[in-house]
Amino acid sequence: MDEEYLKLFEESSKKLKWIKRYLVTCKHSSPEQNIAFRQAVKIATGFCHMNYDTTFLAYAEHMWNVVFNYVSREDHDLLYFETWKRVTEQKISFEEALKAVHQEDVFPRFKDMIQFALDHKELSDLESNFLTCVECIPDKAKENRVCELIKWAVWNKLFKLMMFHEYIIRKMEIVKHIGLDPQA
Repeated sequence: MDEEYLKLFEESSKKLKWIKRYLVTCKHSSPEQNIAFRQAVKIATGFCHMNYDTTFLAYAEHMWNVVFNYVSREDHDLLYFETWKRVTEQKISFEEALKAVHQEDVFPRFKDMIQFALDHKELSDLESNFLTCVECIPDKAKENRVCELIKWAVWNKLFKLMMFHEYIIRKMEIVKHIGLDPQA
């Protein structure tokens, strides 16, 4: 059942990529989300062990993943890179660099998030995320390498709750590692 859930999740994720443009602009339910769910149900009919609940879980997990990645990861590498450039080239603090990025309106999408970080430093995780993403950058690194390192860090080092499909993947890895895999 776990393997089938993973296949359903992967198949749904591939075929429902189009919903992203609606999810990131809508605050509430939209007709497109209803269409996407019906498409997810249609996809699930190809999996004999998937019922309505597991289909809905895979669909909801995909939607949450898309929104989370957009809000918390997508293009954050560019914001951190621009901030890093100012910190290293101008030898200024993170806060000063962030103010400069904000004043120049380099990233309109992040305007509210940056303003919040500037106004409520103690409540924002922007600086700690920035420091996490730039901590391993060598002093003499070239800009294109810095971009790569920051992008990798955004997607691999920053906190994200584990999703159900990730628990299944981890569980399957453990099963294989300890020799309980019936297919081995």
